[in-house]
Amino acid sequence: MKENPQIRAFELAQKLSKPVRTIENNIKQLKEKEIITRIGSKKTGFWKLITK
Repeated sequence: MKENPQIRAFELAQKLSKPVRTIENNIKQLKEKEIITRIGSKKTGFWKLITK
């Protein structure tokens, strides 16, 4: 996500050889912990790392 903010869960799953659902759950946890946030829509948006 740091290298490619527009990456999708499916692409991450392929790169990491993990199920898409696992990646989606991990993204959900990162959002709940306020480590990442989504800027824009699902289709054209991007991920932003939140620095505190």
